[in-house]
Amino acid sequence: MQKFLLFIFGVLSIQSVNAESLQNTVEHALSSHPEVNASVNSRYSAEQDLRAARGGYLPSLNLNAEAGQKNLNDATTRAGGNDSGMNLSPNDATVSLDQNVFDGFATTSEVGRQKATVDSRAFTVLNVSETTALNVVQAYLDVLQREEYVRLAQDDLANHERIYDQIRLRTDQGVGRSGDLMQAEARLAQARNNLLTEQTNLEDAHTTFVSVTGEAPENLSLPEQIDGRLPKSLEDAKRIMESNNPLLKSANSDIEAAHQQYEASKSTFYPRVDVSVSHSISNDTDTTRAHAEEWQAMVKLHYNLYQGGSDKAAMDSRAYLEKQAQDVRNNTLRQMNQEMGLAWSALKSAKDQLPAAAEYADRTVKVRTAYQDQFSLGERTLLDLLDSENEVFSSKRRLVELRYLEISSGYRILARTGELLKALKINPTPAGQPIDTADNNALPELK
Repeated sequence: MQKFLLFIFGVLSIQSVNAESLQNTVEHALSSHPEVNASVNSRYSAEQDLRAARGGYLPSLNLNAEAGQKNLNDATTRAGGNDSGMNLSPNDATVSLDQNVFDGFATTSEVGRQKATVDSRAFTVLNVSETTALNVVQAYLDVLQREEYVRLAQDDLANHERIYDQIRLRTDQGVGRSGDLMQAEARLAQARNNLLTEQTNLEDAHTTFVSVTGEAPENLSLPEQIDGRLPKSLEDAKRIMESNNPLLKSANSDIEAAHQQYEASKSTFYPRVDVSVSHSISNDTDTTRAHAEEWQAMVKLHYNLYQGGSDKAAMDSRAYLEKQAQDVRNNTLRQMNQEMGLAWSALKSAKDQLPAAAEYADRTVKVRTAYQDQFSLGERTLLDLLDSENEVFSSKRRLVELRYLEISSGYRILARTGELLKALKINPTPAGQPIDTADNNALPELK
């Protein structure tokens, strides 16, 4: 087992093992990624809508005022001998205070709907952050994996160049066959092509990394093991996911928002009661040119008795929207279960194959060494020697592939359970907190 572990770490030779490098990369991406920022702004917008809805509990204070000129020509002015009418300079002002007493629970339901919407947007921020972090991790690991492939291809090319030089020297000395030289040239060309392919794939990985993180990859290091943070079984993973996945939490909040919207639609079946207090002052508004003041304190009731069935249809529509939200949540859970199952299967498959792959890679190296000695003694053909080189390259490449598949699958599982940021020791943005736990006075200033 010790030999197996040494072989794996030998193949995955990285400059240093430092989890901070991946953590810093993810933190930078989360702070600057437009999709994360868009979700944060959407959440803060919903919080302002909630504040607007809560304004329905408070009174409304209004001031109405007017002033101007008018000419009044009526029977009164003409009876006074003023056939051209009377010029007036009327002005009046009214201050009114209105307070709703009962609106059929419309305001209460609207506040509940906006609160659920804020929670939905907050969980969306968390989901976008987890998804973005996973994309960063995958791009990060892909660069490391492609760099390993390039190193393996460089070693493979160097070995083929050594064999080619050896065969050419034999041919030049007249002890080698031209067919062997041609075979060595063909395999050398293949090794060069393999290196070019791996270098191209590495450049593509760099491009993806820049797109996801906003910065170029430099001195990346293999992150620390996360096996201790993974669930013990697929059933545990699904249970944690169902209770903690932010996308599912967002869907649950959408259901609550739709339910509150349905409750608000019932308000049209209740009367509306308001209390109004007003004070009016007027001057020079009629022929008396008198100053007048008026105080009012009124209780007003409005009750729509029939509206052509529109209210009932609107309520039924909201009921269907609530059912739609439930179906969306159920479909989201189905997709999450599928993704979790695939990630868990990939993790298990990689773990199961790694010991055999490591042993195979170790043995191919030994076989190559033995074939080189036997080729020097004339006991092996050149084709045997070249095939052993290809087998070493393929086995080591497969070992690297499985190792990174194991690592990336583990991060995929953490992302689906909503634990990725926690595993990376990254505090999510405050905008990802539900309304009951968020600091409602800490909204950022608009710029």
